[in-house]
Amino acid sequence: MSKELEDCEKVKGKENLKLEKINEMVKEGKIDPGNVKFTTWQDKKNDDGEIIGTVRVVQEEDEDLAKVEYICPRCQNHGFRKTEYKRPFWVKCENCEKSFSVPRLKDKVDRKKKGPDA
Repeated sequence: MSKELEDCEKVKGKENLKLEKINEMVKEGKIDPGNVKFTTWQDKKNDDGEIIGTVRVVQEEDEDLAKVEYICPRCQNHGFRKTEYKRPFWVKCENCEKSFSVPRLKDKVDRKKKGPDA
């Protein structure tokens, strides 16, 4: 296990969040975009609103496992794994072994509508 990075070493900005494994799989024909039953790509932010990680999930119709590519919001490890897709959906970093959630987009929208005073 590696130690968590200090705040000054965390990923700052979308330009540093390069997820390419899933794109490569699409180009190579290993993922058929017309056969996808679920996909999401979400940024993970700290309390100051800075982007510190990201996760992309793709599950094809005929596959039991979802393909997950991520940059861990804690240690900035770039990882890829196949895992069962079920709600609530959590990704466990293969480097620091910490988990982080991938919320439903509907839940994120509901929180924004309700606001902090709701």
